[in-house]
Amino acid sequence: YQRRVHGTLSECLFFFGAVVMAAFTDLLGEELLQKSNTVKTSTALEGKVVALYFSAHWCPPCRGFTPKLSEWYTNSLSGKGLEVVFISSDKGETEFKEYYGEQPWLALPYSERDRKDKLSKKFGVQGIPTLVILNANGKVITKDGRSAISSDPTGEEFPWIPKPFGEVIGSDFIGQGGSKLDRSAIEGKVLGIYFSAHWCPPCRGFTPRLAEWYKAMKAKNLPWQLTLPSFFLFLSFSSVVRVAHLRLFLHPVIANKALSTSILQVA
Repeated sequence: YQRRVHGTLSECLFFFGAVVMAAFTDLLGEELLQKSNTVKTSTALEGKVVALYFSAHWCPPCRGFTPKLSEWYTNSLSGKGLEVVFISSDKGETEFKEYYGEQPWLALPYSERDRKDKLSKKFGVQGIPTLVILNANGKVITKDGRSAISSDPTGEEFPWIPKPFGEVIGSDFIGQGGSKLDRSAIEGKVLGIYFSAHWCPPCRGFTPRLAEWYKAMKAKNLPWQLTLPSFFLFLSFSSVVRVAHLRLFLHPVIANKALSTSILQVA
């Protein structure tokens, strides 16, 4: 009986591994480039967190980011278990070969133009450089891998799984008049996260209308709350358009990056 259970477990693990590898093969094809050689996709990406790097030599931001990513990959991230696959938007194979020659990771063969277009569509790539990070099962971790890696180039938070919203939002808030509030102020509420700033003309035009709508919702006793991650560094509230809502009390850069990538779920 024990032998049978062990055999069944081994078969299940083998089947699961085959399914995972098939996911990357279906996505990227049977083979990838490793400099001048080709490697089996299933072998090269087995057990890896995979970053699909959409880039091109003609793109100035790409040429600025690629050397940094190469350095981070070589010094830290490859050792953590990250593999990068270059998805080229170069205008020709000559340009592709020249640009890929500067990169230390894998690449989708340039001839796979249809697959490249399907990948761009699948992951909603609107511009380059774009870095889409997938887990070892081929599922998306984040489509903003460029920001994730740039803020953590040594991979201390690898593989950069977005934190739950309830963890990111914290528990300290400021109400109107400067009163300090705790997490109970938002518990059980539907939250609207309003990214805005006084220096932004469209914001100054929209905020008064949002304020009136918000007041109308509150008058109906609906369980709605609006939080405003401030873009200001320790500035007086008098420099901000007044609205009858709560304001999230977090460091602006951390708050805006974290909230933009978090799972919108109050834990």
